[in-house]
Amino acid sequence: MRCPALAAPALLSPYEYVQTIMEAASLISRYPRGTIVLLDQVNPMPFVLGWPPPRGGNLWSGPRAASRPVEPLFADADYVLIPKFSTIGAWTEDAETKLYGSYLADHFRHLEETQSWQLLGRKPAVRDH
Repeated sequence: MRCPALAAPALLSPYEYVQTIMEAASLISRYPRGTIVLLDQVNPMPFVLGWPPPRGGNLWSGPRAASRPVEPLFADADYVLIPKFSTIGAWTEDAETKLYGSYLADHFRHLEETQSWQLLGRKPAVRDH
């Protein structure tokens, strides 16, 4: 991993990107099976883990994709993964704070953090259906 303290935003090599995905899989696999929203360009976690994708969730996101309304995007999510080394950093930061920040704070709690990820889990008894 490149140090996040570098002056320029750290770009991951393809190898480093795969390593972060493997780190995310290791992190989330310690929790009960569920649906995952990943705030980055692509959400490979349902495929990596063999878990179902969230209904209404995106497998692809970013500045060129239309922003999804918060309720359908997160309604079926049990977990949210937020990368520290996003492939689309500005969008991920906006999604975490401006676009979806208040919803995430109301419906999810911080579970764990690794070198590359922040993992949120749905608060008990908070479901949008």
